[in-house]
Amino acid sequence: MFKAFFIVWWQVALCRRFTVPLSRQIVRVKVNGRTVSHKTAYYGSIFVGHPKPQNFTVVFDTGSGHLFLPDRSCQDAVCLQHRRFDRSLSASAAEINSDGSHARREHDVVSISYGIGEVVGDFVRDVVCMGAPGSLEEGPCTSARVILAKQLTTEPFQHFAFDGVLGLGLSALALNPEFHLFSQLAGRSSIQQTFSVFLARPGESGSQVTFGGQDEGRADGATSWKPQHRALHCKPGAGASAASCPPWASSRRQLQ
Repeated sequence: MFKAFFIVWWQVALCRRFTVPLSRQIVRVKVNGRTVSHKTAYYGSIFVGHPKPQNFTVVFDTGSGHLFLPDRSCQDAVCLQHRRFDRSLSASAAEINSDGSHARREHDVVSISYGIGEVVGDFVRDVVCMGAPGSLEEGPCTSARVILAKQLTTEPFQHFAFDGVLGLGLSALALNPEFHLFSQLAGRSSIQQTFSVFLARPGESGSQVTFGGQDEGRADGATSWKPQHRALHCKPGAGASAASCPPWASSRRQLQ
């Protein structure tokens, strides 16, 4: 479902780095009662809200550009399996529309379709910290636009332990650049806009995603780079199937 690349590169700037540990989950895929394959997910922690940050686990997805979490108002069975964001517990949470304007009686609703699965929700701006709780004054934190899901499809979200998805794809995959959390974090802290992923052997600990560069202690030999001359995007119906395309998001305005 979610694409994974070990190194993703944008324009770089010299700076510090930080690491988020990753947990591993294996889910069996069964057909007629027989296990035919396995799906593996690696996910890490983020903290959202202030002054009491709420902890969530997310998949770091290189095929999308948004951060979504289940909303407290979602009462679907799938949502109830996961931790849900309670905006009433965060003094820094602000309900917004897709353009960043304050949401009033009429507010925007977004639908995001992944290769497998779909979420429907609205928007909030809040403090997001990577890996550990912090604040805008300290730690790898930034003010970011978050999609709070009011509906989650059964597939694939009922099968996995992670709560949401944090998109690390190119910012062009987001509704607008301010939804791209890594870009917002890089702009605030001048962190190098590079991340790397280390996956430990099965049964071993130590998997991690490093932001702002790479952990040289996890690498064997020099890193080679391949220039990307143009962004590769596709759109369902334009000679490509929905399953082969990155997630697409559309928003509309409705009455609360």
